[in-house]
Amino acid sequence: MSVLLRRGPDFRAVGAARITDIHAADVPTVVLGFFHQIMQAKPARFISRNREFHRSPPSLHGVGWVITRFSSLRYLNLSLNRKIYVKLVPKVLSSGAIAAAKQFDRCLDSTVVLGDGNESA
Repeated sequence: MSVLLRRGPDFRAVGAARITDIHAADVPTVVLGFFHQIMQAKPARFISRNREFHRSPPSLHGVGWVITRFSSLRYLNLSLNRKIYVKLVPKVLSSGAIAAAKQFDRCLDSTVVLGDGNESA
């Protein structure tokens, strides 16, 4: 995580009231590209997802966490004020991370469902 703190953001999401810096580690380039495209084309979708960090306890003045499922991988997402840090959860820890996240209502499923009902990355 210290590498994330020493470099600039991978991209920025511009909301109505603020800019959020996104820092990612071990995230495939195609996944970063996909979310960057969503944030440019559909900023309201990003804003609604960002609110999920702070919906249920424990959250404390801009601090929150979730485990996100996307394309069969799990990511730990930490929100600290105007920054979001995303780190791939190793597969060996994936089921435990999901169990803990569900226990605290901190699990987001970001899998895209296509019009035909099939999942997409």
